[in-house]
Amino acid sequence: MTRAADSPNRTNVASGLRFLTELTGSTAAPWALHRVGCAVAIAALVLLIALPAVVGTPGDRPFDPPVAVPGAAMLLLVPLEAAAAAVAPRFA
Repeated sequence: MTRAADSPNRTNVASGLRFLTELTGSTAAPWALHRVGCAVAIAALVLLIALPAVVGTPGDRPFDPPVAVPGAAMLLLVPLEAAAAAVAPRFA
């Protein structure tokens, strides 16, 4: 297993799995939540797509995030994305 060039702590396989999890969650959650309301679906889009694009832990990606947050904040966001990816497809 090779390591990503810019982050010695993350493998390419782990990066790919995280990408697929984020893609599944950010697609299925708003789709499932549109039944509740359009505003809820838009809020899910903002939370699951825009927030991870703006905030991040320095050194986690090949580039520095616009808003640097400590790792503890990302430990709250990543399980939220994983939960959305695990639960939302059932309701979509």
